[in-house]
Amino acid sequence: VWAAISAPQLRSVWTATIAFASLVSIFFVFATVTAESFGMERPSELWFGYALAAASVRLFGAKLPDKLGTHNMIAPAISLYVLAAIMIAGAESERDFHIAAVLAGMSHGYTFPVLVSQVVSRVPQRNRGASLAFYTGLWDICGLAIAPLAGSYADSRGDAALFATAALMATLLLFCWAWLE
Repeated sequence: VWAAISAPQLRSVWTATIAFASLVSIFFVFATVTAESFGMERPSELWFGYALAAASVRLFGAKLPDKLGTHNMIAPAISLYVLAAIMIAGAESERDFHIAAVLAGMSHGYTFPVLVSQVVSRVPQRNRGASLAFYTGLWDICGLAIAPLAGSYADSRGDAALFATAALMATLLLFCWAWLE
C-alpha cells in the first residue's frame, strides 16, 4: 500500500486533491451559513446551482478533459473553486453567492473525475485499488481536519476571511502542484 500511495508520479495528484477537498469541505460546511449570515432568505438554494452546474459539465462538457488532457484540466478546474471562494469572501449581493455556487459546482463537476483519472492513469493496475482508496481517504481526512479548523478560524476572523484564506491556501497548493508536475 505504501508503495502505491508514495509513488512520485502521484505526489502532485495528492497535492491537488488536498487543495480541492479542502475547498469543497469549507464550501459544503460554510457557504450556506455565510449566505444566511449575509441575509439571504433561502441560502439552501445555492445547492441547486451547485448541483446543476456539476451535472451540466459532466453531461455536456464530458469530452473537454479528453480533448485538453486531464492533467491540463486540474489547475483551471480547481481555479474555478478558488474564484468561488473569492466571490463569497467579497459577496455584496445574493447574486454573488449564486454565481459562486455555480462556479464551485462547475469545478466539482470537472475536478473530481479528472483527479480520479490522474490516479488511475499514473499507477500500475495492481496498485489502483490502494491508490484510489487513498484518494478517497484524503477526502475524509480533509473533511475531518479542515472543517473544525475552518470553523475556529471563521469564529475568530469572520466568514469572509475564511473564504479568502481558503482561496489563498488553495492557490499556494496549486503552485505546489505545478512544481511537482
